[in-house]
Amino acid sequence: MGLNNNLPVFSVTPKNAMLLVTSPTGVTLSTLPTGASNQILQASAQGSRVYALHASNDDGSYTPTIFIYIVSGSTAYPIGTVNLLKDAGSGTGAYTQSIDLLSFTNLPGLPIDETGRQYIELQANNYLCIAFNTNAAAGSHYYFTAQYADYQ
Repeated sequence: MGLNNNLPVFSVTPKNAMLLVTSPTGVTLSTLPTGASNQILQASAQGSRVYALHASNDDGSYTPTIFIYIVSGSTAYPIGTVNLLKDAGSGTGAYTQSIDLLSFTNLPGLPIDETGRQYIELQANNYLCIAFNTNAAAGSHYYFTAQYADYQ
């Protein structure tokens, strides 16, 4: 049996990335920021695959919509929008249950891997980013965690 050159080769070690956003400022789809403050992770020189992306927060004042997008060079490419939940304690510092941002409900139409899960493919040195559609309450915290692997 010959080698199947169509399968990706990932690093042996899975990677984790985390972004903490405090009191985010709202933007519009046409003004998505491309700076470091919104970056969850940067793909390797050969590209990366994000196979899990989760969000949680401690803000009970509102339910924000976030933009998930890829930055390549100075251009932002929107993937979709997701509504986050208010915290369970209505602003008391309790945290929401983690949201699977890559679920079929939240981001339909993404590619599907051999396990049936959706994923985001990043080209070499691209960034996976998030932004908020409105301002959040002062002192609110939003946590984004990604699990991914680099191509080799």
